[in-house]
Order: sequence, then structure tokens, then C-alpha cells
Amino acid sequence: MQCNKAIELKKIFEAMVALLESEHQIIRSRDTDALATVTHEKETLAKQLELLGQQLIRELKLSDAIQNNTSKLLTLVDTYCSQDDQTLAQSLRKLSAKVQELNNRNGILLQSVMRINEQSLNILTGRSTKPMTYQSSGLLKSEQTISPTPLARA
Repeated sequence: MQCNKAIELKKIFEAMVALLESEHQIIRSRDTDALATVTHEKETLAKQLELLGQQLIRELKLSDAIQNNTSKLLTLVDTYCSQDDQTLAQSLRKLSAKVQELNNRNGILLQSVMRINEQSLNILTGRSTKPMTYQSSGLLKSEQTISPTPLARA
């Protein structure tokens, strides 16, 4: 009964892995329109995952305390699937770890791109790229500009 949900869960994880691989290429190419689309698709898959977890909780009449926790959801699959379906449960664990790994990788790449964009904007607008610091009096040092004339206006 619940193992049908495990198969659905596997499909969602597989779709998420493919989407995260696509997102990585989109971030690298800096295609903001495509990134917005992928972000929407990720949100949709996350909602499907949450809904599936809620359905399992209702079917098994379990506490809401495990809701929104993927590892506990996978533990449910382990517990309620037959021994024959344990390979499916193992596959789900691997896919879950892959989704987490890819999402972390994409987050780091996105932060790097944002930092580069911010530095470029600071250079173009004539703002300092030095981090803000405090004077010995405890006051924030006034921002020094790179050049008196900005190269561009935002």
C-alpha cells in the first residue's frame, strides 16, 4: 500500500536530480530567465514531496512531528515496505543524498556568482569593494570610493 507512495517518492527525487543538474548549467551560463523557471519547478517538486509526506502520515495515522523531514519519511518507507521493497528504500536514500549534494553545490555556485556580480557593480558605480570596518571609536568607517567619478550609474 504505502510502497506505491515510495515509487512516487522515487520519481520526485529523480525529477529533482535532473532539475538540479539543469539548474547547475543555468547558473553557470547566468541565464536569469531560465533560473527563474527552474526555481519555480523546484518549488513545485518540493510541494509534491511535502504533500506525499502528509498523505503517508495520514494513511499511517502517525504524528505530525515527522512532517517536512525527508530522513524520517525515508524511515517510514523502510518500516512499512516489505523486505522485497528494501532495494527501493535504499535507492530512495541514495537519491535523497544526491538531491541534497546537488542543491548544496548549486547554492555555493549561486553565492559565488552573486558575489562576483556585487563586486562588478561596486566597480562600475565607484563604490569601495573593501569590507566595511569600524574605527577605534566604534563608529563605522565612511565608505571610500574607488574613483571620484563612477563608471556607470545603476
